Amino acid sequence: MSSYRFSRVFLLLAGLLFAGLALPAFAAPEPPGPPVDEGLPIRVKPTLRVEQIPEISEKDSLFKATLTLTYVWRDRRLAFDRRVQGRDTYEFFNENAKAKMATIWTPKITLANSTETPRSLGQILIIRDDGTIQVTEKLAASLETNYSFSDFPFDRQKLVARLASTEYSREIVLIRDTEVVPNNKLSIKSWQVLRTTADLGETNSITGRKLSTCFLTVEIKRSSSVSVTQIFMPYIAIIFLPLVCLFNVGPNSPTQLFTSLLALLTLNFKVVLEQPTIVSVPNSVVDAMWFGYCFIGVNLMLIFTVMRIRPADAPPIGDVYQEVRGFLKWGIPVGFLIIVVGRVLMAQN
Repeated sequence: MSSYRFSRVFLLLAGLLFAGLALPAFAAPEPPGPPVDEGLPIRVKPTLRVEQIPEISEKDSLFKATLTLTYVWRDRRLAFDRRVQGRDTYEFFNENAKAKMATIWTPKITLANSTETPRSLGQILIIRDDGTIQVTEKLAASLETNYSFSDFPFDRQKLVARLASTEYSREIVLIRDTEVVPNNKLSIKSWQVLRTTADLGETNSITGRKLSTCFLTVEIKRSSSVSVTQIFMPYIAIIFLPLVCLFNVGPNSPTQLFTSLLALLTLNFKVVLEQPTIVSVPNSVVDAMWFGYCFIGVNLMLIFTVMRIRPADAPPIGDVYQEVRGFLKWGIPVGFLIIVVGRVLMAQN
């Protein structure tokens, strides 16, 4: 009798184990493939709006942005009869939208140059009776971009967000008719927003596939007031002392010039610390710093030689010598100012 009970328990356990192993066969079905009834590629129309750009990191070639992305495509498999259903649209929000999207085909549109998975701040899914599907999602992301410092600090930069499918090549998903919704309230600290545009193109995925891509570009210009107050006003203050020394040579002039040299070195270090990549390309600030070093260095040489203080009992100097001193006293600072101002004006054009 005991062996009979043992056999029944063994068979029951074996049946449960078999059922557990077979369970994956009854898992939730995978979402359907791309809708091919209208042919490939499937055209997707995105609409974009830049909500915020809270941070720009020129050191790391990144910027943080919050965008609202809406994209539309058609899948006739989801069409329904509005008279039977009593409505012409179905709407799903946030978690319900996410759950519904897991059961239908989507083009997997996202921000391709994001350093990590964009954070969703809200999602809306709308399915219309003719099979048109609209997804609206608010995304926060940290995006990679390239900065150019050849005209720093009068530079203009382009903040680019690349929109593409993460799964399908351009033969399957084709982005077309991109629209940008302007945001007149968009502001960035220390920058002036010029315009926001969108262009279509293609990029290569990691596997080498061609991806249909939308390039959303926010063009910005560095605030001139920040450049003047943080860079050029301190620079002018530092250069003023060598000018005084050149016109009023005294026993303390060498010390004052060495102090100016140290102050200029400190300003240079501050600028490079804040913008470490500017030294990699020629630009107005780097040139102005080097011209400043040369100007202070020439003043030091002149004060130790031509402009040096003469003893009271020294014989008078000749007319030619005085003319040379007068020419150097005016010619060197005027030439220096012309070079620096010219370089800055070239950067602004």
